[in-house]
Amino acid sequence: MALSINTVNYLLKFIHPFKIAAGERTHTPSVFIKITDGNFIGFGEATLPPYLKETQQTVNLFIQKFFEDEFRNVNDCYEKVLNKLKKSQSNQPALAAIEMACMQIMAAKQGISLRHMLKIDSGQNPYCTFTIGMDEPDAILGKLKEANDFKIIKIKLGGENDLKIVEAICKTTSKLICIDANQGWKNVDYALQMLEELRKYPVQFVEQPLPKQDIKQMQQLKEYTNIPLIADESFQTIGDLKTIAKYFHGINIKLMKCGGLTPAKQIIDEAKKLNLKVLIGCMSESSCGIFAATHLATLANWVDLDGPLLINNDPFTGIIYSEGKVFLDEKGLQPKHGINLF
Repeated sequence: MALSINTVNYLLKFIHPFKIAAGERTHTPSVFIKITDGNFIGFGEATLPPYLKETQQTVNLFIQKFFEDEFRNVNDCYEKVLNKLKKSQSNQPALAAIEMACMQIMAAKQGISLRHMLKIDSGQNPYCTFTIGMDEPDAILGKLKEANDFKIIKIKLGGENDLKIVEAICKTTSKLICIDANQGWKNVDYALQMLEELRKYPVQFVEQPLPKQDIKQMQQLKEYTNIPLIADESFQTIGDLKTIAKYFHGINIKLMKCGGLTPAKQIIDEAKKLNLKVLIGCMSESSCGIFAATHLATLANWVDLDGPLLINNDPFTGIIYSEGKVFLDEKGLQPKHGINLF
């Protein structure tokens, strides 16, 4: 029996307008895929913020062409994903969606957990960050109430009120903070000034302070500060690791960037050999994409997997947030009751 494939376009709607240095949006386009192999079902997600080159149209076209091959079992489908990932021009979000759905089915068929399939030992689950987008200081303080259960706040910076925002938050709460400038600190001198000011606050890391094309200027920042500097826009796939290790202390791994769980696990293994710190991040995905990424949590120094908490129309269940951490629901990934996506 051949695999059955269904896809659906979806808009994930933010609770608050989500603003970063690159712009503001109220929703994020996604494509969900459902793969059926006999009695087994797997779900995948390609989430597509506007700064990615891929769109719902390109993802759907890729999936349509990908499944022109009539796979008779999910293992052959998974092998084709791995072959596609070897090509640098592949559609990474689409491959991530297909791969996470395939791996759910493969694990279920073997009667093992996805973590076991990925050869991930049990370990300490790190704290998950709660993200607050750019806004006026007073509005940001109001959003802090939504983060009561979290130990670490991730603040989006890259504007004229950066220091005012940090100061206001740290006067209001004793929570640890992380900074994501999203390339918003436009030159080295400004970034150095910011890093000097941030020394007085409980900052866990600073993510992508400079534009990605200025990667060599990151070396000056790295030599100056003990605050870990994490590459996001500057880092995409495993081929970037050796260069990134020269200029950053760590990397932000996102399934939408690297193409799925298998390449993400490979990246983590290689990153640790280079003494790079690991942040598992997301593209503000629903519980579908976060369910997949959470399997990697125990391998990371930090996780930024709060996407479902930032939206008001999550169509899936499968994860649980408790005491500032994210866990897999033992019931597994399921479409929400009453939502008929497919």
